[in-house]
Amino acid sequence: SSCPKDFTGIKFFTSLKNLSVPGMDDGTVLELLDVSGMNKLEYLECSYANIKRLCATNCSKLSVLKCDSNQMQSLELSGCRSLHYIECDDNCLASLNLSGCEINYGNVGNQNVDVKAILTGEGWKIDLNKLPGVDYNKINIQSKYLDGATFEKGVLLWENENDIPSTLTYEYSVPISSVDNVMDVTLSIQKGKLD
Repeated sequence: SSCPKDFTGIKFFTSLKNLSVPGMDDGTVLELLDVSGMNKLEYLECSYANIKRLCATNCSKLSVLKCDSNQMQSLELSGCRSLHYIECDDNCLASLNLSGCEINYGNVGNQNVDVKAILTGEGWKIDLNKLPGVDYNKINIQSKYLDGATFEKGVLLWENENDIPSTLTYEYSVPISSVDNVMDVTLSIQKGKLD
């Protein structure tokens, strides 16, 4: 394919206003797309590009970001004060921090995150605070997912291994246009021993 698979040097294109990263349909995974500090960049589209981490910090003119349908575990947007439109659904984000952004419209949609329930002296535990950027005060777990479990300060705890569901969904509050939008995060739970 004629499409580049490495975007390491993209930051040298300092006058770039629009950037579209093509979808990677050959299975190539882009570990990091770093456009941080590209202060003339206004539009970034990188949907379906198999990106694991996007860093767009201090892109002060970035107003539109379309990065849905990737494998993103981290999305860094601090200093993007002109950002008013975002699409980041269908990724692997456990949280999203849009503080300092003036989002008018967004689709943060559904996220899928793999986690491990670890057997400890207290029981089977998942500490959501260890997921990137999670603020447990913004998590809402429906009671139907908490049968046989406790949820306190970001920590899920089950006494009985058989009570642990294979998946669990929580709502994560994301401020969009001065109202809270919610991102649905589905945890795929594996069971394991303490490393």
